[in-house]
Amino acid sequence: MQGFVATLRDLVAGAPVKHMDETGFRIGDKTCWLHVATTALLTFYRTCTKRGSLLANVAGIIGNRRVFGLSAKTITTP
Repeated sequence: MQGFVATLRDLVAGAPVKHMDETGFRIGDKTCWLHVATTALLTFYRTCTKRGSLLANVAGIIGNRRVFGLSAKTITTP
């Protein structure tokens, strides 16, 4: 299963256009984050204790109506 998850993550991260979002939730007294990244055909979900960490190693056009006001932002990485 880990190989599938890594491949899915890499395919979504490498897609030229994607939508990304995150939402916070609590488990006991700890804040966690549900991150989602989608393309037209693929969806990748994960939970994490760090907000905003889904953008690491991601390039391309990223849309998010909440953050970018119904627009898109192009992010390039070295």
